[in-house]
Amino acid sequence: MAAGKSASLLDVARAAGVSLATASRVLSGSGYPVSAETARKVISAAERLEYQPNMLARNLKRQRSDVAGLVVRDMANPYFLEITRGVTERGNQLGLMIIICNTARDARVELEYHEMLWEHQVGGIILAGGGRRGADFRNALTRQAERFRTKGRPLVALAPQGIDLPGVMVDNRRLGRMLTEHLLGLGHAEVAFIGGPEDVVTSYERYLGYRDALRDAGIPESPHLVRWESFIWDGGYRAAVSLVEAGARFTAVCVSNDSMALGCLQALKERGMRVPEDVSVAGMGNLPFAEYSSPALTTAAIPLYDMGARAVDLVNQAMHGESLPERSVLLDPVLVERASTGPSPGR
Repeated sequence: MAAGKSASLLDVARAAGVSLATASRVLSGSGYPVSAETARKVISAAERLEYQPNMLARNLKRQRSDVAGLVVRDMANPYFLEITRGVTERGNQLGLMIIICNTARDARVELEYHEMLWEHQVGGIILAGGGRRGADFRNALTRQAERFRTKGRPLVALAPQGIDLPGVMVDNRRLGRMLTEHLLGLGHAEVAFIGGPEDVVTSYERYLGYRDALRDAGIPESPHLVRWESFIWDGGYRAAVSLVEAGARFTAVCVSNDSMALGCLQALKERGMRVPEDVSVAGMGNLPFAEYSSPALTTAAIPLYDMGARAVDLVNQAMHGESLPERSVLLDPVLVERASTGPSPGR
């Protein structure tokens, strides 16, 4: 074997003095009857030659992969860290390797990742983060999902994508409603909403829940109290600054995630507004830092780790020929009331 060249299965077979088929049976763990002495020779030769199996070729041969892809929309956002932990730890338990792809919320990059994962014969793709509301992205995702589905390799969603996919996710509309109802129940009639990008399905559904709660309470929606920003600390900060500098009157803010809520808290503090005495602030997610903010953040708990783990189970089921539900399982969020929300100042 030439220097620097990786050993092939044929090299192992020749070194062990067995046929290629026999070497393959031993190293693949196929269960085909082979004598203990023959197995020992093959394994010894493989170790001596530092043989590394070609996993892609093996997957192609048996029409099954031990790899799944996790497409994350923004790895800089702490929201996705718990999801990623759930996916990777459950994958490890099942013997699956997880390829993590960070799109930085670039739809073009995401679709390119889909192509690369398809070429690598992954067993399925898990989508972490909401899809885009535009028709172009929705149509492209529909085509990708159908192509994967025909090969028994599903796209599994952890957030709404604008199309029907199997998955596990929180009811985002219920999430927005729950936090808004909490603020209304404290006597706040002027509730602002800070959302992520308006064209992201997750963000828009949370806004719809906010709007539903106002309508049911008989409070007209005020467009000047709604802000759309990026799903990060800076986005919450900029949105709160915009509300204050525009002279908007509000006594509470419903914020689309905990990171944005912390940015909102900082902006209000810098402008001399006390939380919750002057303004109540509620986030979404119940990320680990939420209870340690100042004041501790009222939020809604989302089972991010479990969502990620359960998504891996769905991919694994599909890889073993089991059918999956066409629609996602919707989980209810749980309100976690802390010190950042209190009675309306005029109550």
